[in-house]
Amino acid sequence: MYSIQALLTWGAFYAFMNYLQSIFVHKFFIGDTTAGELVSIPYWIAFSAPIFGILTDKYSKRCSLLCVTASMSLIPVFMLYFTP
Repeated sequence: MYSIQALLTWGAFYAFMNYLQSIFVHKFFIGDTTAGELVSIPYWIAFSAPIFGILTDKYSKRCSLLCVTASMSLIPVFMLYFTP
């Protein structure tokens, strides 16, 4: 399941992420490295979601870990909102 999720995430967002990085560089004049870091945040969230699922099954703290994953998914939304 993890490898299928990784492939679907990469395939679905690859073109969008390249386009978004070029927008950051050309329209907002952000450096290539910083733009790449901003674009990579959704990948880290997608790869960390199964880890939180395993922790939820092991320690049975569903509400607290659900809040953690929900707050982590809001990070790229706010970063893209507050980007100049």
